[in-house]
Amino acid sequence: MRSLIVHSHRKLGVLALLLPLFYSLNAIAQAPTEPAQNTYIEGAVLWQQTSGERRALSYQAFTLARMILDRDLRMNRHNKKTRAVIVDCDETIIDNSRFQGMLLKNRVNYNQKDWTEWINRAEAEAVPGAVESCVTQRRAVSGSFTSRIA
Repeated sequence: MRSLIVHSHRKLGVLALLLPLFYSLNAIAQAPTEPAQNTYIEGAVLWQQTSGERRALSYQAFTLARMILDRDLRMNRHNKKTRAVIVDCDETIIDNSRFQGMLLKNRVNYNQKDWTEWINRAEAEAVPGAVESCVTQRRAVSGSFTSRIA
């Protein structure tokens, strides 16, 4: 019984030490932000927007996905189960690097207001190869394509 009480006191002691840390992290997360210092991100955004290598890698990834789907359909043609192609849209299908560039240009951090405005403008373009890949994969699974946003 004594060891149970001592063990419970240790847990309370650890909790008492961690509680102020959790409150301080919450305060930091809610503190007003100063102008963004994103110089290290500039190169990444420039690469994303202008690199031929990035464009080639996108096409390569979509080509590989198509090859895997084709192989699955060929090897399992007697299996009548519906196939699904599941992707994350943000930076996989939709290129939001212009939004990132806007944040850099205006020297602001990410915030929900700017992100919502960006989404509502519907100015984002597709990642190279994404549209073609979605169309060919839809045809490959012969009408069993279902679009779903979670």
